[in-house]
Amino acid sequence: MASGVEVLRFQLPGHEAATLRNMNQLRAEERFCDVTIVADSLKFRGHKVILAACSPFLRDQFLLNPSSELQVSLMHSARIVADLLLSCYTGALEFAVRDIVNYLTAASYLQMEHVVEKCRNALSQFIEPKIGLKEDGVSEASLVSSVSATKSLLPPARTP
Repeated sequence: MASGVEVLRFQLPGHEAATLRNMNQLRAEERFCDVTIVADSLKFRGHKVILAACSPFLRDQFLLNPSSELQVSLMHSARIVADLLLSCYTGALEFAVRDIVNYLTAASYLQMEHVVEKCRNALSQFIEPKIGLKEDGVSEASLVSSVSATKSLLPPARTP
């Protein structure tokens, strides 16, 4: 750029949220959808670019198989898969606490690290030892070994 040229730069507040809402609206209207994710009875129509941006697993699958339909085999309910795929468009995920391990496992399979991290953090709140358990007849040693065993089942955390 030539020196002495004045340049304007605008930061557009709310642009990301508005764009995400618009992409979700387009998905709901099935406009510009270029892929259908099939998992059991689920058929989720969406946009490869959005799903690939949220899931390296899906990105790799789209690169390996340029088809407009992708079969995903998960041992979880179609509802969990639909919720995770929808979260790519909404930036939100809501489910019952009792299902946290299922969501964590499915998100890990789909390599949705942002969801995995949130689930891990939430899960750690529920498996940390609570003060006063000794009074209920549970020894600290058995509780610690139980928590350690549960944590070892979780996928390893990625460090930036």
